[in-house]
Amino acid sequence: MEATHALVRDMIKHPINISSKRFIEHTNAYYQWLREEAPVYKGKLSVLTVYLLSRYNDCVELLMDRRFVRNRTTVTGGKNRVPFPVPKAISLVAQNMILADEGQRLSEDELVSMVLLLILAGFETTVHLITNAVVTLLLHPVQLQRLRDQPDLMSSAVEEIVRYNGPVQSTKPAYASEAITLHGVTIPRGAMVLPLLGAANRDPAVFERPEVFDIARTPNRHLGFGQGIHYCLGAPLARMETRIALQTLLKRNPNLRLAVEPKALKLQTIPTWHRYERLPVVLG
Repeated sequence: MEATHALVRDMIKHPINISSKRFIEHTNAYYQWLREEAPVYKGKLSVLTVYLLSRYNDCVELLMDRRFVRNRTTVTGGKNRVPFPVPKAISLVAQNMILADEGQRLSEDELVSMVLLLILAGFETTVHLITNAVVTLLLHPVQLQRLRDQPDLMSSAVEEIVRYNGPVQSTKPAYASEAITLHGVTIPRGAMVLPLLGAANRDPAVFERPEVFDIARTPNRHLGFGQGIHYCLGAPLARMETRIALQTLLKRNPNLRLAVEPKALKLQTIPTWHRYERLPVVLG
Protein backbone atom coordinates (compact mmCIF):
# COMPACT_ATOMS: atom_id res chain seq x y z
CA MET A 1 0.00 0.00 0.00
CA GLU A 2 2.80 2.40 0.88
CA ALA A 3 4.48 1.64 -2.45
CA THR A 4 1.24 2.28 -4.28
CA HIS A 5 0.75 5.61 -2.56
CA ALA A 6 4.35 6.59 -3.33
CA LEU A 7 3.84 5.63 -6.98
CA VAL A 8 0.70 7.72 -7.31
CA ARG A 9 2.18 10.67 -5.40
CA ASP A 10 5.10 10.72 -7.81
CA MET A 11 2.98 10.53 -10.96
CA ILE A 12 -0.19 12.39 -10.05
CA LYS A 13 -1.02 15.72 -11.59
CA HIS A 14 -4.04 17.69 -10.49
CA PRO A 15 -6.68 17.82 -11.66
CA ILE A 16 -6.66 14.10 -12.49
CA ASN A 17 -7.71 13.56 -16.09
CA ILE A 18 -9.25 10.13 -16.61
CA SER A 19 -8.66 10.48 -20.37
CA SER A 20 -4.90 10.66 -19.93
CA LYS A 21 -2.56 7.84 -20.91
CA ARG A 22 -0.98 8.03 -17.45
CA PHE A 23 -4.30 7.41 -15.71
CA ILE A 24 -5.24 4.54 -18.02
CA GLU A 25 -1.85 2.83 -17.60
CA HIS A 26 -2.02 3.06 -13.79
CA THR A 27 -5.77 2.90 -13.27
CA ASN A 28 -5.86 0.71 -10.17
CA ALA A 29 -3.24 2.79 -8.38
CA TYR A 30 -5.28 5.92 -9.07
CA TYR A 31 -8.44 4.14 -7.97
CA GLN A 32 -6.90 3.26 -4.64
CA TRP A 33 -5.71 6.81 -4.07
CA LEU A 34 -9.14 8.22 -4.95
CA ARG A 35 -11.00 5.79 -2.65
CA GLU A 36 -8.73 6.53 0.29
CA GLU A 37 -7.90 10.20 -0.17
CA ALA A 38 -10.61 11.80 -2.33
CA PRO A 39 -13.77 9.66 -2.67
CA VAL A 40 -15.48 12.63 -4.36
CA TYR A 41 -12.97 14.26 -6.68
CA LYS A 42 -13.32 17.19 -9.08
CA GLY A 43 -11.36 15.99 -12.08
CA LYS A 44 -11.34 16.08 -15.86
CA LEU A 45 -12.77 13.98 -18.67
CA SER A 46 -10.66 15.33 -21.51
CA VAL A 47 -11.54 19.06 -21.41
CA LEU A 48 -14.73 18.62 -19.38
CA THR A 49 -15.01 19.02 -15.62
CA VAL A 50 -16.38 15.91 -13.92
CA TYR A 51 -16.91 14.77 -10.34
CA LEU A 52 -15.59 11.24 -9.78
CA LEU A 53 -17.02 8.83 -7.22
CA SER A 54 -14.79 5.88 -6.36
CA ARG A 55 -16.24 4.10 -3.30
CA TYR A 56 -18.67 1.22 -3.76
CA ASN A 57 -21.53 2.52 -1.62
CA ASP A 58 -21.33 6.00 -3.16
CA CYS A 59 -21.49 4.53 -6.67
CA VAL A 60 -24.53 2.42 -5.73
CA GLU A 61 -26.28 5.44 -4.23
CA LEU A 62 -25.62 7.53 -7.34
CA LEU A 63 -27.05 4.82 -9.59
CA MET A 64 -30.19 4.65 -7.43
CA ASP A 65 -30.57 8.36 -6.62
CA ARG A 66 -33.07 10.13 -8.86
CA ARG A 67 -31.43 13.48 -8.11
CA PHE A 68 -28.83 12.40 -10.67
CA VAL A 69 -30.28 12.44 -14.19
CA ARG A 70 -29.01 11.48 -17.62
CA ASN A 71 -30.68 14.33 -19.49
CA ARG A 72 -28.43 17.35 -19.07
CA THR A 73 -31.07 19.82 -20.26
CA THR A 74 -33.44 18.73 -17.48
CA VAL A 75 -30.98 20.43 -15.18
CA THR A 76 -29.34 23.16 -17.24
CA GLY A 77 -32.05 24.13 -19.72
CA GLY A 78 -31.32 24.88 -23.36
CA LYS A 79 -31.54 22.72 -26.47
CA ASN A 80 -28.28 20.80 -26.37
CA ARG A 81 -28.67 17.54 -24.46
CA VAL A 82 -25.01 16.61 -25.02
CA PRO A 83 -22.32 18.61 -23.09
CA PHE A 84 -20.05 19.08 -26.13
CA PRO A 85 -20.43 19.39 -29.94
CA VAL A 86 -20.90 16.04 -31.73
CA PRO A 87 -21.89 14.99 -35.27
CA LYS A 88 -25.63 15.10 -35.96
CA ALA A 89 -25.92 11.30 -36.32
CA ILE A 90 -24.33 10.71 -32.91
CA SER A 91 -26.44 13.45 -31.33
CA LEU A 92 -29.65 11.82 -32.60
CA VAL A 93 -28.69 8.44 -31.16
CA ALA A 94 -27.70 10.02 -27.85
CA GLN A 95 -31.02 11.87 -27.66
CA ASN A 96 -32.94 8.67 -28.38
CA MET A 97 -31.18 7.06 -25.44
CA ILE A 98 -32.07 9.99 -23.19
CA LEU A 99 -35.73 9.89 -24.20
CA ALA A 100 -35.84 6.18 -23.41
CA ASP A 101 -34.31 6.84 -19.99
CA GLU A 102 -37.03 9.40 -19.25
CA GLY A 103 -39.83 6.98 -20.10
CA GLN A 104 -41.20 8.93 -23.08
CA ARG A 105 -42.63 7.12 -26.08
CA LEU A 106 -40.14 6.38 -28.87
CA SER A 107 -41.06 6.72 -32.53
CA GLU A 108 -40.54 3.85 -34.98
CA ASP A 109 -37.34 5.44 -36.24
CA GLU A 110 -36.11 5.89 -32.68
CA LEU A 111 -36.87 2.26 -31.89
CA VAL A 112 -34.83 1.15 -34.90
CA SER A 113 -31.98 3.38 -33.73
CA MET A 114 -32.20 1.91 -30.24
CA VAL A 115 -32.13 -1.67 -31.51
CA LEU A 116 -29.10 -0.87 -33.67
CA LEU A 117 -27.42 0.75 -30.69
CA LEU A 118 -28.04 -2.30 -28.49
CA ILE A 119 -26.62 -4.62 -31.13
CA LEU A 120 -23.49 -2.52 -31.60
CA ALA A 121 -23.00 -1.79 -27.90
CA GLY A 122 -23.52 -5.42 -26.97
CA PHE A 123 -21.07 -6.55 -29.62
CA GLU A 124 -18.29 -4.17 -28.64
CA THR A 125 -18.51 -4.59 -24.88
CA THR A 126 -18.74 -8.39 -25.06
CA VAL A 127 -15.79 -8.63 -27.45
CA HIS A 128 -13.66 -6.77 -24.92
CA LEU A 129 -15.06 -8.73 -21.98
CA ILE A 130 -14.00 -11.97 -23.70
CA THR A 131 -10.59 -10.47 -24.52
CA ASN A 132 -10.12 -9.33 -20.92
CA ALA A 133 -11.20 -12.76 -19.70
CA VAL A 134 -8.51 -14.48 -21.77
CA VAL A 135 -5.85 -11.99 -20.64
CA THR A 136 -6.82 -12.35 -16.98
CA LEU A 137 -6.82 -16.15 -17.02
CA LEU A 138 -3.50 -16.38 -18.87
CA LEU A 139 -1.92 -13.99 -16.37
CA HIS A 140 -3.22 -16.14 -13.49
CA PRO A 141 -2.19 -19.70 -14.46
CA VAL A 142 -3.17 -21.19 -11.09
CA GLN A 143 -6.71 -19.93 -11.48
CA LEU A 144 -6.77 -21.02 -15.13
CA GLN A 145 -5.79 -24.57 -14.15
CA ARG A 146 -8.38 -24.51 -11.40
CA LEU A 147 -11.01 -23.60 -13.97
CA ARG A 148 -9.88 -26.42 -16.26
CA ASP A 149 -10.10 -28.84 -13.34
CA GLN A 150 -13.44 -27.47 -12.11
CA PRO A 151 -15.42 -26.31 -15.16
CA ASP A 152 -18.48 -25.84 -12.94
CA LEU A 153 -16.76 -22.66 -11.74
CA MET A 154 -17.17 -21.03 -15.17
CA SER A 155 -20.11 -18.81 -14.19
CA SER A 156 -18.33 -17.68 -11.04
CA ALA A 157 -15.15 -17.07 -13.05
CA VAL A 158 -16.99 -14.79 -15.48
CA GLU A 159 -18.39 -12.74 -12.59
CA GLU A 160 -14.90 -12.40 -11.10
CA ILE A 161 -13.47 -11.34 -14.46
CA VAL A 162 -16.12 -8.61 -14.73
CA ARG A 163 -15.19 -7.42 -11.23
CA TYR A 164 -11.42 -7.72 -11.51
CA ASN A 165 -10.77 -6.70 -15.11
CA GLY A 166 -14.04 -5.63 -16.70
CA PRO A 167 -14.00 -3.59 -19.93
CA VAL A 168 -16.48 -0.93 -18.75
CA GLN A 169 -15.15 1.25 -15.93
CA SER A 170 -18.03 3.71 -15.57
CA THR A 171 -21.60 4.38 -16.65
CA LYS A 172 -22.71 7.17 -18.95
CA PRO A 173 -22.42 10.59 -17.28
CA ALA A 174 -25.07 11.69 -14.81
CA TYR A 175 -25.92 15.29 -13.88
CA ALA A 176 -26.82 16.62 -10.45
CA SER A 177 -30.32 18.11 -10.48
CA GLU A 178 -29.52 20.04 -7.30
CA ALA A 179 -26.48 20.82 -5.19
CA ILE A 180 -25.47 17.61 -3.38
CA THR A 181 -22.83 17.38 -0.64
CA LEU A 182 -20.97 14.10 -0.22
CA HIS A 183 -17.89 13.51 1.96
CA GLY A 184 -17.63 17.25 2.49
CA VAL A 185 -17.56 18.04 -1.22
CA THR A 186 -20.47 19.92 -2.78
CA ILE A 187 -21.39 18.80 -6.28
CA PRO A 188 -23.11 21.84 -7.84
CA ARG A 189 -26.37 21.68 -9.72
CA GLY A 190 -25.77 20.73 -13.35
CA ALA A 191 -22.34 19.19 -12.71
CA MET A 192 -21.34 16.03 -14.55
CA VAL A 193 -20.75 13.02 -12.28
CA LEU A 194 -19.22 9.64 -13.05
CA PRO A 195 -19.38 6.58 -10.77
CA LEU A 196 -16.09 4.75 -11.27
CA LEU A 197 -17.37 1.18 -11.29
CA GLY A 198 -13.86 -0.20 -11.68
CA ALA A 199 -12.79 1.54 -8.48
CA ALA A 200 -15.92 0.38 -6.65
CA ASN A 201 -15.22 -3.20 -7.70
CA ARG A 202 -11.94 -3.11 -5.78
CA ASP A 203 -13.26 -1.43 -2.66
CA PRO A 204 -11.88 -3.37 0.36
CA ALA A 205 -14.89 -2.23 2.40
CA VAL A 206 -16.99 -4.61 0.26
CA PHE A 207 -14.62 -7.17 -1.23
CA GLU A 208 -12.21 -9.27 0.81
CA ARG A 209 -8.71 -9.04 -0.70
CA PRO A 210 -10.03 -7.15 -3.73
CA GLU A 211 -6.64 -7.17 -5.47
CA VAL A 212 -6.74 -11.00 -5.63
CA PHE A 213 -8.28 -12.72 -8.66
CA ASP A 214 -10.38 -15.61 -7.29
CA ILE A 215 -12.69 -17.46 -9.68
CA ALA A 216 -14.64 -18.92 -6.75
CA ARG A 217 -15.22 -15.56 -5.02
CA THR A 218 -18.48 -15.40 -3.12
CA PRO A 219 -20.31 -13.21 -2.51
CA ASN A 220 -19.41 -11.11 -5.53
CA ARG A 221 -21.70 -8.09 -5.68
CA HIS A 222 -19.69 -6.29 -8.36
CA LEU A 223 -21.02 -3.29 -10.26
CA GLY A 224 -19.60 -4.30 -13.63
CA PHE A 225 -23.08 -4.28 -15.17
CA GLY A 226 -24.34 -1.28 -13.22
CA GLN A 227 -27.17 -1.23 -10.69
CA GLY A 228 -30.85 -0.40 -10.34
CA ILE A 229 -32.55 1.33 -13.27
CA HIS A 230 -29.13 1.63 -14.93
CA TYR A 231 -28.43 -2.11 -14.88
CA CYS A 232 -27.11 -3.37 -18.22
CA LEU A 233 -29.94 -4.68 -20.39
CA GLY A 234 -27.57 -7.09 -22.14
CA ALA A 235 -25.92 -8.55 -19.02
CA PRO A 236 -27.44 -12.08 -19.35
CA LEU A 237 -26.38 -12.26 -23.00
CA ALA A 238 -22.87 -10.98 -22.24
CA ARG A 239 -22.47 -13.57 -19.49
CA MET A 240 -23.66 -16.39 -21.76
CA GLU A 241 -21.46 -15.36 -24.68
CA THR A 242 -18.40 -15.10 -22.46
CA ARG A 243 -19.03 -18.50 -20.88
CA ILE A 244 -19.44 -20.16 -24.27
CA ALA A 245 -16.37 -18.44 -25.71
CA LEU A 246 -14.16 -19.44 -22.80
CA GLN A 247 -15.46 -23.00 -22.65
CA THR A 248 -14.85 -23.47 -26.38
CA LEU A 249 -11.44 -21.78 -26.40
CA LEU A 250 -10.11 -23.71 -23.41
CA LYS A 251 -11.48 -27.05 -24.61
CA ARG A 252 -9.94 -26.71 -28.06
CA ASN A 253 -6.65 -25.23 -26.86
CA PRO A 254 -5.27 -26.98 -23.76
CA ASN A 255 -1.90 -25.27 -24.30
CA LEU A 256 -3.21 -21.76 -24.91
CA ARG A 257 -0.65 -19.11 -23.99
CA LEU A 258 0.35 -15.51 -24.66
CA ALA A 259 2.49 -14.96 -27.74
CA VAL A 260 4.17 -11.92 -26.16
CA GLU A 261 5.44 -10.89 -22.76
CA PRO A 262 2.66 -9.52 -20.50
CA LYS A 263 4.29 -6.09 -20.44
CA ALA A 264 3.85 -5.93 -24.22
CA LEU A 265 0.06 -5.87 -23.87
CA LYS A 266 -1.06 -2.28 -24.39
CA LEU A 267 -4.33 -0.68 -23.33
CA GLN A 268 -6.25 1.62 -25.63
CA THR A 269 -6.34 5.22 -24.42
CA ILE A 270 -10.12 5.47 -24.14
CA PRO A 271 -11.60 6.97 -20.95
CA THR A 272 -13.90 4.79 -18.82
CA TRP A 273 -12.85 1.69 -20.78
CA HIS A 274 -10.30 -1.02 -20.02
CA ARG A 275 -9.57 -2.66 -23.36
CA TYR A 276 -6.46 -3.94 -25.09
CA GLU A 277 -5.12 -2.84 -28.46
CA ARG A 278 -4.45 -6.45 -29.45
CA LEU A 279 -4.13 -9.89 -27.85
CA PRO A 280 -1.56 -12.15 -29.55
CA VAL A 281 -1.89 -15.75 -28.37
CA VAL A 282 -0.52 -19.15 -29.36
CA LEU A 283 -3.25 -21.75 -29.91
CA GLY A 284 -2.79 -25.43 -29.39
